[in-house]
Order: sequence, then structure tokens, then C-alpha cells
Amino acid sequence: MKIKVHFSTDFMGNVIGSPVKDSYREQYAEHMQQFRPNDDGTVFFHEYEINELSGIIPRRKIRELQEGYSVTCLVDNEDYGHMLGYDAYLVKLK
Repeated sequence: MKIKVHFSTDFMGNVIGSPVKDSYREQYAEHMQQFRPNDDGTVFFHEYEINELSGIIPRRKIRELQEGYSVTCLVDNEDYGHMLGYDAYLVKLK
């Protein structure tokens, strides 16, 4: 299943991503509570890790992120779970 994820960059060039639909973000956050109690279901990549996203989002979107723009794109829910870590890729979204 593909979910819509919004990626943006902070003032240092780091990438922050979160599902557009709040219910998906809340389901991921609820699942991650056992591993990281303050997790809110968002992913974080350092500036030098942006190229790690190349297999997940289109190269054009990565270029836009590097230029400082925010992008929204479809991401497989298992890929998003792998970005979060632990066993979040097993979350079955409702």
C-alpha cells in the first residue's frame, strides 16, 4: 500500500518526513512507543544521508529537497516503516 508522505528540510539541510494522513502517523507513533517513548511517527535524515532515499522517492524530488523545497510523494508503507526502524514495517495501516 502506498501512503502520501510530506518531506521537508530544516535550516541545516536535514530531511524530516511524516505521513500526510494523521491517522497513519498516529498508528506508527503508537507502535513505536515500545521502542522510543517520545516517537511521533516522523522520520529524520541528516543532510549527508539524503541519497539513501534514492530508491524510495524519485530523484527529482531529492533534488528539490536539496534545493530547500518541501515535497510530497507516494511511498510504500513498508519502506516508510524501514525508515522509522525496528519492526515498524510490520504495522498494518487502517
